[in-house]
Amino acid sequence: MISWFRVNFEMSEQLPLLVRTPTPFEDESLFGYLLRISEANGYTSLAEVAPLAKLSVKQFNSKHLPVKKLAGILGFSQESLDRYKYIETSQSLHPRIQLLGHDLSSANNARRLSIKSRVCPLCIGSNGYISAFWDLSLALVCPRHGIIATTKCAKCKNTLSWNRLGVATCRCGADLTGVSQRKAPSSYVDLMQIIHLKLARIPISTLKQKSGFPLSDFEKIPLGQFLDILFAFNSFTLNRKYSASSDSNYAYLNVIDTACNIFSDWPNGLRTFLRSDNNRHIYSDKSFWTRFKGLYRVLNKSLWFDANCNFISDEIIKFGIDEMGELNDTLFEISPIALIAYYSECCHSFQFKAGSHSIGK
Repeated sequence: MISWFRVNFEMSEQLPLLVRTPTPFEDESLFGYLLRISEANGYTSLAEVAPLAKLSVKQFNSKHLPVKKLAGILGFSQESLDRYKYIETSQSLHPRIQLLGHDLSSANNARRLSIKSRVCPLCIGSNGYISAFWDLSLALVCPRHGIIATTKCAKCKNTLSWNRLGVATCRCGADLTGVSQRKAPSSYVDLMQIIHLKLARIPISTLKQKSGFPLSDFEKIPLGQFLDILFAFNSFTLNRKYSASSDSNYAYLNVIDTACNIFSDWPNGLRTFLRSDNNRHIYSDKSFWTRFKGLYRVLNKSLWFDANCNFISDEIIKFGIDEMGELNDTLFEISPIALIAYYSECCHSFQFKAGSHSIGK
């Protein structure tokens, strides 16, 4: 637990302190913490706590929630709550979005954090609080219990709101810990475990999982960049498992499903993806470069694509060599090191020409 200390305010500036101010857990969601405070002080929703901090209900339900005013009604220092805020205080037109100190900023910040409440009924039943993991838009499967997240109340059928009676109680009074549970595919659970460990800054290389994700390659990728990769490959995909719906959760399930299909059983999942016609940047052509140049160009122009992602481009090249038997000047220029390293492992002799140079073995 974090050490907390009370802040002395001038009487003229002091906000009314809440009677009960439990200490937030290290991995607690900021909205979840506010909900827990509201419940502990006998309020029926966050909307009743907002005026105490001189905030509108809209501000209180925004990722831009100013922790300085929140600290005032809790009696905590602002610094003690800084790690929980979602937006880094900045004068920039594009403030940094974050979660427990992880930089999640991207070209589309809105897709990284969810504005809706999700819970694992088993977790809130045993822990009594909501983890910041559930603030992530892709957090739709519990990494601990392997079940699909609860996003709607089974009694009133409404989407879960942060403005509810308590951590485990819907606005209608229904007990959220008693809802039926649906098991998630094992690959979904494994992917959620990877994301959860990254959020907690725990190494993933020793994770026990059967899906065959490239853990050693994933290990060096920061959480924000990792999410960028998952969203990017979903955008490359034409046909998705879950139908379009007004429920945005289906869009995020598609991201999870695509990522599991491509990155599980590595590198076979990627190769299956490359063989298929389910990619908007792959063209029907027997020539390797003509077929895959669109994908290569998109990858290399992406802001998230750097040395941490070489394992992806290297496998695409290996796929071209193994299954299409083709090399050309352009391919060599993209990744000569990968080509030479790969061919050094081959048992058969080879010879190819790159520009004016011939390399052989």
